[in-house]
Amino acid sequence: MNVIMAILGAVIFLIAAPLLGGLLSGIDRIITARMQSRRGPPLLQPFYDIAKLWHKEKVFANPVEMIFTTAYLVLTAVSGAMFFGGLNLLLVVFCLALAHTFLILAAYAANAPYSHIGAERELIAIMVAEPILILLGVGFFMVTGTFLVSEIMGAAVPAICYLPGVFLALFAVLTLKLRKSPFDISTSHHAHQELVKG
Repeated sequence: MNVIMAILGAVIFLIAAPLLGGLLSGIDRIITARMQSRRGPPLLQPFYDIAKLWHKEKVFANPVEMIFTTAYLVLTAVSGAMFFGGLNLLLVVFCLALAHTFLILAAYAANAPYSHIGAERELIAIMVAEPILILLGVGFFMVTGTFLVSEIMGAAVPAICYLPGVFLALFAVLTLKLRKSPFDISTSHHAHQELVKG
């Protein structure tokens, strides 16, 4: 029964994550616009952007870029499926770190100055965030005695109650991982920084 629930959780994640991610991104854009006294884009704008990008011609300066980008997408999906499947938390963190490493390699393979700057920023971000995520997994293990996400979530008392310092560190790292200000320069495709500065 646990295997079926793990597979079901992974499948639900693979279907729901892109939809919820697009909707949350649309809500984020609307809230940001309203805070700046602007109307903002429609809720489904992220989906319109993706549809527009799919119709563009795919041009790669280096064929290795496509391999690294595909590896990034696959490993990101696999790590999310493993998390929602209730598997090993450290394996999820390492798989996600490997995915980001492939993203950095894809940026370096592009052989353009701006992509190199973005790769360096991403490399610094991963060096800051990943040790804290690993310590989070170790902290959960010290409290629950397991690395399995399903058993950590099924604990009688939430493990985070025993780890307030780890929770604060995770809260700080989430702004970096979710690319929220001041860490959103690499994803500020809607000129967020310039609009905030006036």
